[in-house]
Amino acid sequence: MADLAPNPVVLSARHDDDLDGLESELLDTLPPLERAELTLPLSDEAMSLLSWLHDQAVEVDVTYESDRAVVDLRARPATVEQARSRIEELQATA
Repeated sequence: MADLAPNPVVLSARHDDDLDGLESELLDTLPPLERAELTLPLSDEAMSLLSWLHDQAVEVDVTYESDRAVVDLRARPATVEQARSRIEELQATA
């Protein structure tokens, strides 16, 4: 069991014991998230990217305008970088 959970955080389902310890351990263990605002054209390819972002990001908020979608998201830095790269590809082919 120690190899599956080398640093367990003991919690109680009945009491709020050590929620701060759990939060601290999660923040130390999980990769940091990056907030980004991305602008997508309204195209089939861009909507495919938006669907991918909903699958990959932790938080996605979309505002649709007449000719574009503005996406505010929180995700792993690698996900944000991949999204930016895909947007550049979309713009290059437009």
